[in-house]
Amino acid sequence: MLSEFQFNEQIWKVLKNDSYEVISGVHCDNYEIVGDSTQDLAMIHVYPNAKTPRQLIKSGESTVEVFMYGNGKLIVEDVCGVVHEHYFTECQSGESVLVTVGEKMQWIAGDDGLHFVEICKPPYKDGRFETIADNS
Repeated sequence: MLSEFQFNEQIWKVLKNDSYEVISGVHCDNYEIVGDSTQDLAMIHVYPNAKTPRQLIKSGESTVEVFMYGNGKLIVEDVCGVVHEHYFTECQSGESVLVTVGEKMQWIAGDDGLHFVEICKPPYKDGRFETIADNS
């Protein structure tokens, strides 16, 4: 469980709001950022060789995916249909990818599983993402 999170040279104090299973093999802990109601974050654990649902970003000012630890990849399909694969290993902790409205994304864990943080501005609300068919 997080009590603070460092991003872009800032340290945020965070409070856990909720914890749930997204799908089998994917667990999410939601956090509010103390003193900042403009954004929130979620810590997502993807079990070894599991993957998140493939999602279309439907709304939001910004959605930042921050790799924390483990290994795997983030696949982002941009609005033109070009697929970008971002591979992550343990030595890349803290690296981030900004995904925007109209893009599709999916995390796929390697043999060690992975943890990532998703920062949503404004805070996450149902309908921000739409689960879509998985191409793989």
